[in-house]
Amino acid sequence: MKAQNKAVCWSAALAGALRCALTLAGIFLAHCSYAQEIYMNPGATQNIQVKGDIDTVFISAPEVVDYEVIGDRGLIIYARDSGRAELVAFDKDGEQIMKATLVVDALLSELQKHITEIAPDSQVTIQKMGKSYVISGTVATEEDRDKVYQIVGEGVGAQQQVTKKEIADVSGNSGGGGEGQNGSNWLNEVVYKG
Repeated sequence: MKAQNKAVCWSAALAGALRCALTLAGIFLAHCSYAQEIYMNPGATQNIQVKGDIDTVFISAPEVVDYEVIGDRGLIIYARDSGRAELVAFDKDGEQIMKATLVVDALLSELQKHITEIAPDSQVTIQKMGKSYVISGTVATEEDRDKVYQIVGEGVGAQQQVTKKEIADVSGNSGGGGEGQNGSNWLNEVVYKG
């Protein structure tokens, strides 16, 4: 029995350490990167302000998104057609002062807007790869993670698959106790296919 308790404690400690390491790595990467991802609907415009004076701007797909320099530190970007483009701005010394991935997709733009509303502290990106969608980034809580997962899954029309889970009665009591909780939906694991 003691060996089993030590194994459970060791597993819990390892899981906690791994969770902490992943959280710290996510925070570090989020703060070290000054690249951003901007989602837009076709036909939309957005004003972007940068920290330094703009000298040169590069856009990888002007047929998807184009831009105009407004003053020394501003850009107006406008979405022309669905797709992705990279936008990079440099100052007069050739230093990069801004980099953004611009995603022009009506569905992804609406999903990103909804995610920002329900989980404002999140740093989540959604990428379309073929017929699938990949969600990556960080959220503040597991509840926010589940909400984001649900928003994207339902938003892209993916098929929902629910796995029902139950609580095992480890107290040795027969009847009573945990049986009422087994009928709850809070344990269900939802996976979106498609």
